Amino acid sequence: MKALVASLLLGGVCIAVTATFVANKQAVRHRAELAHHQALWAAEKSQIEAALKKAKGKTVIVESPSSAPPVSTVVTVAAKPDTAAILERLQSFKPAPPVPGSSQPSPRQMKRILHEFESLVDAGEAALPAIRAFLDRNEDLDFQTAGFKGSRDGNVQTDFLMPPSLRLGLFDALRRIGGAQSEAMLADVLKTTARGVEVAYLARVLQEIAPNKHRDAAIAAAKDLLANPVAEAAALDKNDRNYLYGVLAFFNDSSQVAVAQGQLLAASGSLDRAALKYLERSMGEQVVSLVAQAYQDPRVTDPAAKEPLVRSALAFVGANDQALQVFGQAVRDPALQGEPIRNLVEDLNQDGIRNEKQPTPEDLKLIANRYALTQRYLQQDFVLNNKALLEGFREADKDLRNMLQRASAPPKPKP
Repeated sequence: MKALVASLLLGGVCIAVTATFVANKQAVRHRAELAHHQALWAAEKSQIEAALKKAKGKTVIVESPSSAPPVSTVVTVAAKPDTAAILERLQSFKPAPPVPGSSQPSPRQMKRILHEFESLVDAGEAALPAIRAFLDRNEDLDFQTAGFKGSRDGNVQTDFLMPPSLRLGLFDALRRIGGAQSEAMLADVLKTTARGVEVAYLARVLQEIAPNKHRDAAIAAAKDLLANPVAEAAALDKNDRNYLYGVLAFFNDSSQVAVAQGQLLAASGSLDRAALKYLERSMGEQVVSLVAQAYQDPRVTDPAAKEPLVRSALAFVGANDQALQVFGQAVRDPALQGEPIRNLVEDLNQDGIRNEKQPTPEDLKLIANRYALTQRYLQQDFVLNNKALLEGFREADKDLRNMLQRASAPPKPKP
């Protein structure tokens, strides 16, 4: 019996030793295989990481070895816009005939153009070298032949859906990209451009970015181009002098008043509207004596010159005796009969009134004086016998009376 027990114990020991030996051998082999796979993965990972640096907009799936079920990791590498290519596409754009009744490209073309500009903005400061290279060439491409707001009074819009030209679109992109480099590039163009519309746009944008920092440069640029105008190159240059005088008025610079007075009337009697607008904004009510003198100049016979002079005085009718005198001459002027004088008379209900819906005390005084004026004129035979004058005075009289009634009505109770 003892011999049997000893045999069984000996057999168990042998089995245990054998199992331990086999287990150790398998562990060694497993570690070797694991090390081998890890080495392969390290090499493969290095190759993938190197490829990722070169990838542009590609989605790469990297699988990590694990004892757990394999999990795929998705790595998306954002493609950087090719800004030079974007500029090339914008330069090669050939506008098709605009939609009838519109000065802008077709909706399809607008989408293409806007997409390119948005891509430049998305690129951020990476787009600056390509933009600078193009601006330094002093080339441009107009996207709109007309319709750029602000040409009459010299103001320009600094935000637009569709840029009027390639350069103005790039200025807008720089404004939106922001930063010191963008500001410096805009300031550089302000000092070198020969287009009034660009000076006006840049002056306002730079004033928004850094108030008064570039004021002197803007005024100097406007004065230089007024003194040394360049030939009109495109439709956007048609109102250059309006834009340039608008820059001076924007910064309240009245240093060119004497110059503008000398330019107001040409020897032929034609009127310089750009100079007149600048004088209106710079001189205020004092401009009335100037336009009164110009209106009586015997060289001024064209209604196209007379109407703007009367309109300058119109803003002060009811507050200035000399303005009232100009208005009285205008309603009897044969050169202004018909539509021109009717529109002028009707506009007694708005020109010079700061707030038509909620008139200020000064507005109410002006409105009351004008209402008394229309009442007097509506009793005059020459008005009653002139259809255009009668319609104009009746319309102005009605609107002025309504303004006074609204102002005197008690406030409505709050619900």
